[in-house]
Amino acid sequence: MLPRFLPRGVCPVALAALLSLLAACDGHGVRLRASWDGPKAGKLKAPAKVFWCTRAMRLEIEAIRDDAGVALAVYPADSLRPGRYEGFNPAVYPMQRPGSAAAARWFTEQEVKGYQSDSGSAELSRGEDGYRLRFGYRMIEVNLVDTLRLTGEVTAFTPGACPLDSSPDSTGNAPDSTGSE
Repeated sequence: MLPRFLPRGVCPVALAALLSLLAACDGHGVRLRASWDGPKAGKLKAPAKVFWCTRAMRLEIEAIRDDAGVALAVYPADSLRPGRYEGFNPAVYPMQRPGSAAAARWFTEQEVKGYQSDSGSAELSRGEDGYRLRFGYRMIEVNLVDTLRLTGEVTAFTPGACPLDSSPDSTGNAPDSTGSE
């Protein structure tokens, strides 16, 4: 018997489908797994947000758990395609197409540690269950003191719409829906 707050005619199968969709939205879907070595080894397993930003032509992936976070950006030449995207240092090269960049941060008792990619690569592939991204980067601390190696993957994802694509540009205008700038 269904609970009284549900309208008549709601099928238990539809209710089960809805609950499974809600569970997927609750972070049990796409996950990022990453590990790093260096001055202090660590790892991160967390739900990931994945966006395709049409205006910027950039794939964005971010995952945060507790006090640690990893973010990745893939910059294809013209459209999102499977392949190898060489890593670059965004402080030296603001954007490299095709290319990729990564950032990682976590808190210690004394400071916030922040790292950005210096070199490495991301390998994007596509299968029946969506895209998969494997990555490996040499990361450099933002204060240029330490380096570490960040590796990991994000599996079975389909990028969602980028929140920045629906926000007004710097002039306050909404994006052009025809795709022209």
